[in-house]
Amino acid sequence: MTKTEAMDTFLNSVRGEITSLEICRVVHQVFNINLTIMPIMDKELKELLPVSLSNTSQSKKAMDEYITRQRAELTCDGIRQMINRIFSINLDGISRLEGQRISLYSKRQWVLRQACDLLIVYTGTDDRDVKVIPTKYFSEHTGSDRLPEDLQKALSNLGYRYDEKIGAYYFIATGDDQAVPDTFKGQTLSAVLEAINKLHLDI
Repeated sequence: MTKTEAMDTFLNSVRGEITSLEICRVVHQVFNINLTIMPIMDKELKELLPVSLSNTSQSKKAMDEYITRQRAELTCDGIRQMINRIFSINLDGISRLEGQRISLYSKRQWVLRQACDLLIVYTGTDDRDVKVIPTKYFSEHTGSDRLPEDLQKALSNLGYRYDEKIGAYYFIATGDDQAVPDTFKGQTLSAVLEAINKLHLDI
């Protein structure tokens, strides 16, 4: 059973209305992701929230507001779409990456991580920057602390530059308050997956 399927099973077992509290509980149980500490990425919803609210209250309030507006369309897929819109966390995508040996760190927490992962993709709190680095496991088993050459070229073609200070291929979006688009994240992950598949490492 995939994580998406497990989430559906839990949500479908909820009796009565599905609340933001229940959604947070299920996401944490299945994906080990804490939505209550996630920043609100949807500008329209964020403007409706009192600035005095704590992060936890803001997260739940934003979901409650969305749920109120979309009640007739509140399916399991709709809940994941809501989470992606509010927090820019693509649970369907994360589920598909399970077991692909990629670690993901986004918005102050690990959203995907296993001991034998080979490469790490970090995104910043506001989704404006992304960096890609090898894991310690990769370095220990290949003898290299640099990304595979094919991946270096692919990332460079996407606009990444190697930053000596942080030891990573790094990209930052231009413009004020400009987040990295989902399409760019997808291109990055595709390049990382292709590099992992080419390694043919029995490690």
